[in-house]
Formats: sequence, structure tokens, C-alpha cells
Amino acid sequence: MRKEIPIERMDVIVTAIPASDAPPEGARWYGRHSTQLLVKLHSQGIYGVGEGFAYGAPKAALEVIETVLAPVVLQQDAASIDERVKQMARATRICGRSGIAAFAVAAIEIALWDLLGKARGVPVHELLGGARHAALPAYASLPRFDTPQAAASESVRLATQGFTAVKLHQTDVASVIAVRQALGENVDLMLDTNCAWTEDEAVTMARALEPARLAWLEEPVWPPEDYKAIARVRASTDIPISLGENEYSLAGFEQCLQARATDFLQPSVAKLGILAMTATAAMARAASARFVPHSFYFGPGLAATAHVLATLPEKDWMELPAGDVPVLEEPLVAKKGTISLPRAPGLGIVLNEDMLQRHCLAQRVLAA
Repeated sequence: MRKEIPIERMDVIVTAIPASDAPPEGARWYGRHSTQLLVKLHSQGIYGVGEGFAYGAPKAALEVIETVLAPVVLQQDAASIDERVKQMARATRICGRSGIAAFAVAAIEIALWDLLGKARGVPVHELLGGARHAALPAYASLPRFDTPQAAASESVRLATQGFTAVKLHQTDVASVIAVRQALGENVDLMLDTNCAWTEDEAVTMARALEPARLAWLEEPVWPPEDYKAIARVRASTDIPISLGENEYSLAGFEQCLQARATDFLQPSVAKLGILAMTATAAMARAASARFVPHSFYFGPGLAATAHVLATLPEKDWMELPAGDVPVLEEPLVAKKGTISLPRAPGLGIVLNEDMLQRHCLAQRVLAA
């Protein structure tokens, strides 16, 4: 008979840990994406950790956890993850199941997987069916730079460290062309514009960017859920399109694929959770789209992404943010452009408690 794992206590912490390394010259928002929404679920002397997307309004997500989710999770069985996720989805139906509520649910779900793995003495990838890959190819995801020269300099530096793919967040053609010229042809180059353009602007920019030979153009259109507009951009250019970071539901991803809006699907585990991530991977495979999740995280979100990717038949890129934000005692880092899969039970990570407390913005300890 399966042993239950009662959730006895929930700790929620919002932190803003600064980058520990100096920003590259000309980096516009280096180290500012370091806000963390972290959850700990305690049971019988062990705990699991999770992370929800926290840029912008992390304290609002904390409020959702405290007032809406904790009452339906505490004292429940952590081993029944699917049931817990369904309960949380129902609990958020009035306050809104997407956006901030989804981030809160994802944080708790990831913590459930970590707790279950630790309770059973196995890594999360074993709970998901077993790892097919011991290591994953990583691409370096850069901040935005003020000048083409700064973008090119940092891209070349990362390539010399062994990265064979680099992603920019520029919104100008000159920077992208400068980076391509500096890198040569042996490094893949991606561009994430963070929904910078209208449909017409995106068509014009995509055609202007074609000489850079991008591996993909990510989220070129505002709003990001206008899949018909993005599909028209895709049809207008030879550059593959990538999107999904700002989608919160399986129904939304299905609409994206039905619209033929993308070549790459990029869900974020800190917005969707692990169960929906694995389902999205299957949807991408059925639609012949590549699955390359968004993972601009430094803690549990990054580790959870690695565990999901390791279980898939395909071996594809994993996003690794540039910089050192010390959320973990032993950060997940790339060696020669490759990330090794954590092997310890659960997510296989340990939070840097000193840094969490030193830079804490808000904290709750919740019990039934």
C-alpha cells in the first residue's frame, strides 16, 4: 500500500537576490531578473522546494498562495500530485486561473515533485519515467545591451566558454547583424524581442533580420496570444518562429499549434508546472514542433526544466540565463555548453538559505 505524505506546513518566501558577478559592459537589465517566489512543503522531517514566476508582482502570487491555495493543500497527500493540481485549479477559478494564480500553482506543484522524490529517494526525472539524457545542450540567454558592440563582445565571450548557441534580447537589426558577424557561422543565434512589435512591424523586421541566419525569432508580436498575427509573420519569413513563454494553459498551446504560429514551443515550468510541461511536450511532438522551454531561472525552475527535458525522446536546447544569481548552494552551470542532470533525490538542489533570508522581501509560514 502506498504511503501517504501529508503536507504539514508550507513556507512561502519572496526574495530579490542580486547577481554576484559584475554586469557586462552595456548590459541594460543584467541581474534585475533575480526576484524569486519560492515555496517549501514540509512533511515528516523533509521538505520540497518549488518556484513560481516572480517578475513584476511576486507578492500578489504570495497572497494567492496564502489565501486561496494553502487551505486546499495543507494536510493533503503530497504523493497525489495530479489530484493536488486539480484541486488548486478549481480553487483559483474565481480569482483567475491564468497569470499570477498560475504562477502560484506552479510553485506548489514543483515543490510537490521535489518532496515526493525526496520521500522516495529518487530524482524527479525517475518519477517522470526515467532520464533518457544524462546531460543537456545549453544556450546562453543574454540580457539586452545598449550597443551592438556590447552585444557582440559578450556573445563572443560566451562562445569562447564553450556555448554553441546564444540568445539575444535586442530589438534592433544592427545589433543582431553585429553579433552574427562576430560569432561567425559555427554558433547558433536566437533572438527574443519580448513582444516588441505590431504584426506589420514584425514582418518588416523579420525580413531585415534574415541575413543574420537566426535559429529562431521569439515572440515578435504584441500581444503574444495573437496567434493568427504571428502565423502571418511566420508565413512571411524564412526565420523559424518560437513562442510560448507567455502562455498559461494547454488550451492556449493547442490554439497556437492549430494556427500554425510557431516552429518551436517554449512553455515555462514556473508558469505551467511540470505536469502541463510534459503534456505540452507531447503536443509539440504531435505537431512536429520542437520543444525548447523558457527557463530564465536560477533555482528550482531551472532544475525542474532540466528534469523534464531529460525524460523526452528529443535532446534539444535548454535555456541558461547569463549571470550568477546565487539562489542555490551549488548553481546549475554549463561546462563547455552542456548542463549535467542533477542526480540527488527530488530536484537535486539545495537552496542558499543565507541569501534567501538576507534578501527577503516577504515571507509566510502556513499550517493547517
